[in-house]
Amino acid sequence: MADPSPRLQAAQTFLSSFSTLSTSAFSSVLSDTYTHTYAPASLVAALNREGYDNKEAFLEHIRGVGRLMTGFPVTPIRMIEDEREKAVWAWAKSSAQWRDDVRDAETDWDYEGEYVFMFYMDASGKIEKCIEMLDSWATREKLLRLSTRARENIKTRTGEEFKWVEKEET
Repeated sequence: MADPSPRLQAAQTFLSSFSTLSTSAFSSVLSDTYTHTYAPASLVAALNREGYDNKEAFLEHIRGVGRLMTGFPVTPIRMIEDEREKAVWAWAKSSAQWRDDVRDAETDWDYEGEYVFMFYMDASGKIEKCIEMLDSWATREKLLRLSTRARENIKTRTGEEFKWVEKEET
């Protein structure tokens, strides 16, 4: 079997980087003009964030996730490459690995979701754009609530106010 193409390798590296939330691993496959868009629109309103219009903003988001989680493993279920479009689509599942210091005994911290990532690459094989289709129900009903609880626990324990989503309203 042939080695995966550079586009598939870049998409696989992006997805596997969620396991450790390593910004250097993400950065290694992102173009300097990288943008990240969330969908569907019905959930984007709940997130109060459409995405990230540059690479550094996305990496800052990953750093923020790392304040709450040790990892967010994303496992591909199916990946499809479109050579003409210089694109890779990945259907994947995920789970959250919350940091011990943000958890409490009163909350069920289990989270699993499904996602579709649409990656578009530049001529060098780096990811130029990602459209991430979020698991609407799991994100709204579980992930956002758990992240709010984790931030409340940080505030209670340290006094620090921490916002995961930059445009979040108080």
